[in-house]
Amino acid sequence: MLKNIGYIEGFYGKLLTWSQRKTIIKNLSELNFNSYFYAPKEDIRHRFDWRKKYPKIWLRSFQKFCNYANSKNINIIIGISPGLDFDFTYRNDDFTILKNKLQMLEHCGAKSLVILYDDIEEKSFQNKSEGKLHAELCNKLSAYFKKPLIVVPRVYSDEIEDNSQNYLDDFLDIINDNFFIFYTGKTIISSNVYSKNRKINDKLKDDKLIYWCNYFSNDYCPKRIFLGPPPDFKISKNFMFNLTGLINIDVIILKIIHGTMESKNIYEDWKKIILDQKIPEEFFKVYKFFEKPYFEESEETMNYKFDNKIIDALDILLWKWKSPLSIELYPYLFNLKQDIQILIKQLDNKRIIKTQTHPLQKILLKEE
Repeated sequence: MLKNIGYIEGFYGKLLTWSQRKTIIKNLSELNFNSYFYAPKEDIRHRFDWRKKYPKIWLRSFQKFCNYANSKNINIIIGISPGLDFDFTYRNDDFTILKNKLQMLEHCGAKSLVILYDDIEEKSFQNKSEGKLHAELCNKLSAYFKKPLIVVPRVYSDEIEDNSQNYLDDFLDIINDNFFIFYTGKTIISSNVYSKNRKINDKLKDDKLIYWCNYFSNDYCPKRIFLGPPPDFKISKNFMFNLTGLINIDVIILKIIHGTMESKNIYEDWKKIILDQKIPEEFFKVYKFFEKPYFEESEETMNYKFDNKIIDALDILLWKWKSPLSIELYPYLFNLKQDIQILIKQLDNKRIIKTQTHPLQKILLKEE
């Protein structure tokens, strides 16, 4: 069975250019990954105005992109997200609009088609459950295209299921068995795809689950970036990574993932990749701030020593390191420096007023 291993352009706040997408394709090919999933939240015709046709110039660009990807043995996966306002009564032309739009994308060269229901509010329907309606639409599209589709259910992690009545069970009862399902795991940002839902774990055993990995994404925390070693991906044959939309950062993250997937000494292999990218040694003095997403206070973070040595390392990274990667990392390094300076009382009130947002100013100046 073909593995789906690759890159998801599925983040908020960034929209890649075709040239940047080709850069990702080139790197995916070099790293022996095989898939690129086009589903950017900022493409209004992907989600917000999904009924609108793509302009001819966009379709030509997409076709060229697919041709390039095909030449590099990369499968283009593309999705439409109609869940905001699709009419499940089928009294209007929504189904026709959706299938025609997907058909056009397939005609341009997309290898796989996806329906996404992620990040929409739970809705009530009079006669049927939401999960069943979502699954039935996917089955109907699959019958039209005569092949299984891929789907992102509205409940795409356990933590969303906790607030939804039977959505996932209803959805999985109806959806065709040969569909691939995207899932993030117990939480939206998880270190693996395991679930407390038995049916999801059955999909995993049957190799019909694709791990949508948000581990390195930062659209929910735009002051932070994560460049540490990845979690263990070997539990799933299918895994794809939703990253940052910053092209040089995303390329190095892909290299980190590839270079540590089979590693017996992940930290040493990760460190070698960092150095191979010409990142100065000073990065290792501050890497804990860029290692991984933290969602609770830990002894490691609480006992971290903040001093001028960290400031000195950050100054070297900010002012003496020059590269395309350093430019992308600049705001994250600079924000970190200022946060540390605030913590150790090195940023005076005038500087706080000059550099911090008004709500944060009020908190910081009140504490003086």
